[in-house]
Amino acid sequence: MRKAELPPRLFLQDGYFYWKVERKLRPKWRGAALGKDPRLAIIEAKRLNKAAEEWLAKQAGAPATKSRVRLGPSTVGQIISKYKESEDWRRLEPSTRATYTYEFRRLEDEFGHEVAATLSLSRVDDWLETLRREAPGTARHVLAKGRLLFAWAQRKEHVATGVNPFLGQRRHRGGRDTKWTQGGKRKARFTWDEVQSVVAAADAAGVPSIGTALVIGFACVQRITDVIDLREKHVVGGRLKFRQRKTGFNVDMELPAIVAARLAAAPPLRTGTHHLIVSEETGVAYHEKTVSRVFKRLLDSMIGPRLSPIAGKQLRDGRRSGFVQYVLDGVSVPFICSMSGHSIEVGMSIVEHYLPKTPEQADRAVKALSVKWG
Repeated sequence: MRKAELPPRLFLQDGYFYWKVERKLRPKWRGAALGKDPRLAIIEAKRLNKAAEEWLAKQAGAPATKSRVRLGPSTVGQIISKYKESEDWRRLEPSTRATYTYEFRRLEDEFGHEVAATLSLSRVDDWLETLRREAPGTARHVLAKGRLLFAWAQRKEHVATGVNPFLGQRRHRGGRDTKWTQGGKRKARFTWDEVQSVVAAADAAGVPSIGTALVIGFACVQRITDVIDLREKHVVGGRLKFRQRKTGFNVDMELPAIVAARLAAAPPLRTGTHHLIVSEETGVAYHEKTVSRVFKRLLDSMIGPRLSPIAGKQLRDGRRSGFVQYVLDGVSVPFICSMSGHSIEVGMSIVEHYLPKTPEQADRAVKALSVKWG
């Protein structure tokens, strides 16, 4: 590439592009390495030049001051820090911020010191391929946060429009696992026999808290994030009462007999916390990411010829499994939604998506028909 084709302050040296500032921009502005890709380097150099010229225009006639804050290309870590100071961040629910913090930390650990504007598609793609092998669920969520972060950075002009190395990444390699997903929703659900098998395995493995979490999610039709946040004060007089973190819905229901029996058989550890679900390893309440990993390890240890139907299922599948079980037992959708906090519309969509349409179900419907010939 000829020098005449490069925008001002952009230089090519030994195959790498550098944005360099002249004396009048120092010490406020700093130069930066912009990588090997000429397209990305030119886009970022033009953006920086525009910002620098605007800054110079504002300084005309203003008293000279020396600022300790230096301007220049933002790193991924700097953009994450700026996002956490934004109105977008402040509007998130506390539980959502906790989840974002975990996923942003994964991005920062890997890309924190790299210039955001020149982070390449291939660099992100290579990292995601490795992460998908280790933790496909985490890779999916981290990818979503990378897209969100760069979209926000474009809106705030921390990177140039069109620069988003996470936007060109596919969510799944090799297509969806159609055994467990359909149309973007998981199809997996536990039967009660499978729940009992998992509980027995959890007890044998020394992690009865995992079995208890599954039983509560199943029988009370609650999100796992709410289940691991439950405390002893939420179970009073044989009732479960608490406020859901995500929706603010006030749950007030009789404690299912199978949950009461489970809590009596495997009471929570007494380690100073008052949570119903306490990690046997740490002695404190689980983080949602941790409890999911422990559950996966437990199921992986159970996989065999007789238990293969549980392969690939997750702790969060317990809630929808319980919802479907209540429907199979003849409970109306509005009544179940009074427990779960779903809207009636969402409850009906759950039935449509997850309720098995089998000959056995059809036979039950026929037997329930009350009309007869006179």
